[in-house]
Amino acid sequence: MSDLRNTLSWSFSRATLFERCPRAYWYHYYGSFGGWKPDADPTTAELWLLKKLTGRQAWAGSATHAAIEWALGEARTRAAEAATGASPQLPPLEETLAHLRAHMRSGFRASRAGAYRRPYRGPRPLSLLEHEYGVPVPDAVWKETFEHACRCIENFYRDEAARELISTPPERWRSVEELHSLDYEGVRVYFVFDAAFEDEAGRLRILDWKTGRPREKDTMQLCGYAYFAQAAWQVPWERTRCSLHYLATGETLEVPIGRDEVEGFEAMMRASIAAMRAALTSETEADPARLPPRPDPAACRRCPFARVCPDAAGSPADLAP
Repeated sequence: MSDLRNTLSWSFSRATLFERCPRAYWYHYYGSFGGWKPDADPTTAELWLLKKLTGRQAWAGSATHAAIEWALGEARTRAAEAATGASPQLPPLEETLAHLRAHMRSGFRASRAGAYRRPYRGPRPLSLLEHEYGVPVPDAVWKETFEHACRCIENFYRDEAARELISTPPERWRSVEELHSLDYEGVRVYFVFDAAFEDEAGRLRILDWKTGRPREKDTMQLCGYAYFAQAAWQVPWERTRCSLHYLATGETLEVPIGRDEVEGFEAMMRASIAAMRAALTSETEADPARLPPRPDPAACRRCPFARVCPDAAGSPADLAP
């Protein structure tokens, strides 16, 4: 197998980190590259380990998404194994909650034990920011993290759009937690749809589950999905309906999609790619001097690279839950 090449790509998560702190962006995408190799130098290996850290809120969100993906996969599998013409049905709520709890508990225990810092086989153990930096998180706060994920799953089961997805024949499901990409002016651009399906009216429905609070960039993300659907699936934005589903509260927000929104996303993406390109010194290397730090106490206290960043204005070790 040929070595991986660290060529420039674009995604919402990459663009968000670039905007928040260009130096953290360099650590994440360039300084850590190759850190997984047995012969990696200690600095690169440490950056790779730090890159993989996740805070407890993000962990609850990713665990929720994984449980939803599991439940939808079970629905399709059980329908395929049943009699011909059977409609998919979500597993009972308690079964999905049990799956979520088991997944989170095993991950938490592995992280607390520092399994990610020892040799391991199979999937990489979870590594929580709070454990690596020794943040004193009370048991009650960890319990609330678990309960937050459970509430999100309960609200997913109540969500009308989720029920509509389940009632839609699987052959009209376009994507569920799948990675898609396209080439944009020589750069690979990546999108991950939570769910996309064709409804009875022939429209493409794009659903995005959110486990945190609403953010301004949430709507731009859906405009990006509409852009991809038009460019890669030839589904015009006029036939696309997008919605944000805030699972912590059970609220749903319809996001209007029109020419201005789709073109606005493309303009943003083009500018973001241009700024990333300006930092490159070659096809696979970026100059950290062109990616200065952007110290901010709130952001630095949640940054996995605070330990190695000489300009950090705070550290996760300072966090007070």
